[in-house]
Amino acid sequence: MNPLPYPDQYRPAQIPLHHHFWPFILGVVMVVLIANAVMITKYGFADTNKTQGPLNEQSLINAVKRHVTINEEMKPRIMTVRDINQVKTENPAFYKDAQVGDRVLFWDDKVVLYSEAEDRVLVVLPVAPSLVTN
Repeated sequence: MNPLPYPDQYRPAQIPLHHHFWPFILGVVMVVLIANAVMITKYGFADTNKTQGPLNEQSLINAVKRHVTINEEMKPRIMTVRDINQVKTENPAFYKDAQVGDRVLFWDDKVVLYSEAEDRVLVVLPVAPSLVTN
């Protein structure tokens, strides 16, 4: 006697239980991938260059040194461009290509305008030594 309510020839195929979980697992993976894409798009987590922040002093000097010969015995004074309109009014030729966040490094023999965002030196201006009279 057949314990099932239908004859043997109409009995559904026996599918192992783990086969029912594939659509569920695929759905979870899709949700995670979509959530990651939304987070990257909305919060910019994939842009690691911008989230690192400004370079510390020695890293900045090393970055400039790759482009310009400097006297390593001298330590430069470093400033950051904050108000682009003000600096362009004070010295339009030097700050012509500058943007907010660019760095100005002052050595005794030169002044360098460096863009961290583009990793390039925008301007190098030689400074004449001051004349000392006795």
